[in-house]
Amino acid sequence: MSARFAGTPHQDFGKCAAYAIVGAQVLHLLTGAKCEAVCGGQIMDCGNEQYLVISPKRAEIRNARHLSDLSNYHCWIEVTPPGIHLHETLIIDFTVRYDAESAKFLGQSYAPAERMNFLWEHERYFNKQIPQAVQHHPHLRNKESGWLWREARCEKLLNRYAQQNRAQFAQMCADTLQVFADKVESLMQETVAA
Repeated sequence: MSARFAGTPHQDFGKCAAYAIVGAQVLHLLTGAKCEAVCGGQIMDCGNEQYLVISPKRAEIRNARHLSDLSNYHCWIEVTPPGIHLHETLIIDFTVRYDAESAKFLGQSYAPAERMNFLWEHERYFNKQIPQAVQHHPHLRNKESGWLWREARCEKLLNRYAQQNRAQFAQMCADTLQVFADKVESLMQETVAA
């Protein structure tokens, strides 16, 4: 994915939709599990008790005709492995490595306790209490917990974006699988040689 966006103005920063769409397709092909690219909002922990709410404004959501009409949104992957109850849904986010860039872009300092390359957690991981610093945000009023939420209208726009760019995402999926296969083959050769 990174190679695909190399040379573009912001490289792969801000490409959470592409990561979610392609990631869901690749994970489904590799595991057979139900994998879905979803869209909505999130609370980002920037460290030092500083938080960002990344979520589109209600007026934007109402008036948007394309995903690009939204100024702030987040996309991730939800996976329901076969045989596991719905409450065991996994959340996968391959873009958390760009949280520092997101914070900088939105004018927030960023110094979390831990930096990650990706996030792979059960849905309950996000059922955290809403920090007092962001309780005033319109999407969080009257909520006590939940750091990640889906927005139905945003998801319709995400699905339309995926359909309109189906060939591009199919190629990105094929490229990703090829890189994965090459790495597996290389590791197998190293194992045999050892």
